[in-house]
Amino acid sequence: MKKHSTQVTLTIVSFLLGLLLVIQFRTQGKLTASVYAQSSTDQALIISGLVEGNSALRKEISSLEGDLSNYQRTAGQSNLEGMVGELNRLKVMNGMVEVSGPGVEVLVSGGVTALDLQDLVNEARNAGAEALSLNGYRLVARSVVVASNGAVRLEENRLSPPYRLQAIGHPETLEKALNRKGGLVALLQYSYPNATITAAKRDNMVLPLYLGKYEFRYARAVK
Repeated sequence: MKKHSTQVTLTIVSFLLGLLLVIQFRTQGKLTASVYAQSSTDQALIISGLVEGNSALRKEISSLEGDLSNYQRTAGQSNLEGMVGELNRLKVMNGMVEVSGPGVEVLVSGGVTALDLQDLVNEARNAGAEALSLNGYRLVARSVVVASNGAVRLEENRLSPPYRLQAIGHPETLEKALNRKGGLVALLQYSYPNATITAAKRDNMVLPLYLGKYEFRYARAVK
């Protein structure tokens, strides 16, 4: 909407600038023709008025040109800021930058399964987590916790208890979603009575870069 409004404004300013130029040329032509039909005194008055009129038009044209330049510069800055903002959001989503912020930290001390940990990750995502890490490893959309050769793994990384899941997002929303009655934390605590599972709000956490690699073997950008 802002971009469209800027384009409309630029069009109007450009139109007014062109209109003033046309008026100036036509006025000069008419006055020049009438000058030859007047006495010397009248001619002097007409020429004086013509000079003053031209001076006023030049000032108006200069003012409109300045406005046009300002609008063009502002529109360019707005587009650049939008592109930078979108790039930063993509970097956060893909784990290409460290991030910090409030959220919830889930601590699990006990022998839960890889599927249980993946359920915790999904629960945090569904509750609105904007960035996640598990045992110090950044999670992205493609990250999956699996059981492999009797061990819990996150991609190439072997995980051992205690497990620490950090989720950056709205602290109250995340905590309520995880700790709700009959929710996942309560279910896991019931299933593993010897384990301790807590989900608590944190004012600020720092999550690391994603260390995995993005490899696209089949997907290609559409041209």
